[in-house]
Amino acid sequence: MNIASDSTRSDSTRSGRRAGAHGRRMLFLAGWLLAFAAGAAVAQPKPLGPLDAPASEPEMPAGANDFVYDPSFGVGGISVDRFAGTSNAAYDGQKLVRLPNGDVVVAGLIPAGSGDQQLGIVRYSPSGRRVTWPAISAPFGHNANQYIVYPNGAANSPKITNVAAIVQRSGYLYVLVDDKYVDGLEKYRPAVIAFADTGRFVGWWFVHPDNDVYNNARDMAISGSKLTLLGGNSAGGWWTKFWTARFNINADGTLSFNSTFGGNGAPVFTLPTAAGGCSGAQIGGFCPITGIALDYAKSLAVQISPKFYVAFTKKYDNSGDHDPCVARFNDNGTLDTGFGTGGIACVPFDNGGNLEDRAVAMHTDYHMVGTIPNVSYVEDIYLVASVARQFSNGVGVARLNSGGTLNSEFGSGGKIVFGGCGAGCTVNLGPTIPRAITRSGANLGIAGYWDPNLVDDPQLAVVNALNGSFLSFRVMGIASGDAIFGDIVAGPNGGFVTAGWAKDDTVGSWQKMYFTSRIAPEGFVNDLIFRYGHE
Repeated sequence: MNIASDSTRSDSTRSGRRAGAHGRRMLFLAGWLLAFAAGAAVAQPKPLGPLDAPASEPEMPAGANDFVYDPSFGVGGISVDRFAGTSNAAYDGQKLVRLPNGDVVVAGLIPAGSGDQQLGIVRYSPSGRRVTWPAISAPFGHNANQYIVYPNGAANSPKITNVAAIVQRSGYLYVLVDDKYVDGLEKYRPAVIAFADTGRFVGWWFVHPDNDVYNNARDMAISGSKLTLLGGNSAGGWWTKFWTARFNINADGTLSFNSTFGGNGAPVFTLPTAAGGCSGAQIGGFCPITGIALDYAKSLAVQISPKFYVAFTKKYDNSGDHDPCVARFNDNGTLDTGFGTGGIACVPFDNGGNLEDRAVAMHTDYHMVGTIPNVSYVEDIYLVASVARQFSNGVGVARLNSGGTLNSEFGSGGKIVFGGCGAGCTVNLGPTIPRAITRSGANLGIAGYWDPNLVDDPQLAVVNALNGSFLSFRVMGIASGDAIFGDIVAGPNGGFVTAGWAKDDTVGSWQKMYFTSRIAPEGFVNDLIFRYGHE
């Protein structure tokens, strides 16, 4: 079984056997892929979740702790962008990263021609203005190098259909995308595209563990010089697998495939029926699972061999019962059976019922306990789920500790549920749909959108990271029309920066623009003397 990787030299010279491909092909003979499963786990009855939370309004009343658009960013806290393209096309901002100097870089999909899409990257200063890339490699610079467009046309490779993640390290940006390629059929595989933060193109690399049609890009994270990515796998249409792969980051920003990670470079994870407790849904002896997010364990000290977590959804039975789960893996790609039950912790939000609760996002962090000199540090794993409620879906957030158990000081028994329309709700308020989570200071930001009557409005919840109490939960609509928050990172002054898309309703229903915003505590936004100084 083969694992392949394509790369391109930073001078953009083209070579290789496949027409239209960039660079030389490196082929790794990997042998049989290992399937890591919770072999030590004992089949468990599905645990009970908390009682359903009361009905939630789409926002809390405005108060002293509210979070609002920061008017010192862009125009009224918002920057929208069409890449200087036509107003009736789709420019879909999807992921962002904040650089050490405070700039933010947003990656998404823009038109490539012939109905295809390609990668568009734009950089904003702390004031929300576009930053010119000083060293973009030709032909990827557009509009006086304000935009990176890659691969610059529908005829070139990779054929990008989705942006799954963007991360940065030591002056380089790495974007994880889905690459559509032809191998008898149209198929999909993850590809990592690298640029210097000056805009210079470094290369692109792909990997897939088998020839399944869908080896989708899900997420990636960096720890030290290790880049680990998460891929989905349709398993011939049954979706009983996910997999990970490791690249080593070289000093020049290029990537080298680690063929020893997990025994073969791209270990595949499956969950046997007995260990997963999914006899009512099993297919071929395995639970249906869908990998969603990946993040490294965090601590005060830099870890030489850090463990990493994968959030995934597990199907329990054929009555629609799904629950979000977290698995922990050792740095070498093997399952860490010391976490949860046999390496896995599942978090039901449905009070033991047969409801569809799906993993959406995950964030790992740590916090200090005690006072100097008697200080210790505690690891936190935050799991976000789309939670079924009586009338319309809401949001569930769970906080787990490093042992895989719920931290009872967070919310009710380690969980909070909000949004949508739950018990006691007399009017269907429409679903609240989460997309991303991050931590900024003492608080968590959970970003997504509210969807009443098929009208999308960006929505942000801010909660205390330790106890789960709410500081702010509100719809943050904009004047142009429908919009969503698709990603979120920590911003300055205890706030957040978000990326997503917004429509211009004056143009048409299919038009989209990149929608980047900065959000800050209302008290800070209103304190002009504190912000600007005094005479």
